[in-house]
Amino acid sequence: VFASLTNFVSSAMATVAVAMLFYAGYTAVTSFGREDALTKAKKIAILAIVGLILAGAAYAVANTLIDFTST
Repeated sequence: VFASLTNFVSSAMATVAVAMLFYAGYTAVTSFGREDALTKAKKIAILAIVGLILAGAAYAVANTLIDFTST
């Protein structure tokens, strides 16, 4: 049960982070050179990348713990 839950949560986090990367790209492309919109897009992209890293780390830690306890 724990494995299924952590896999679901980490994949949901990754999905949201990828969607936010697309949104950041869209915001950057449609900013038309406005500095405030470009800054907002950069912040969103950085936070989305951090979210992807956290999702990957959560997945790795959970699977490592599950493998460790099953042996």
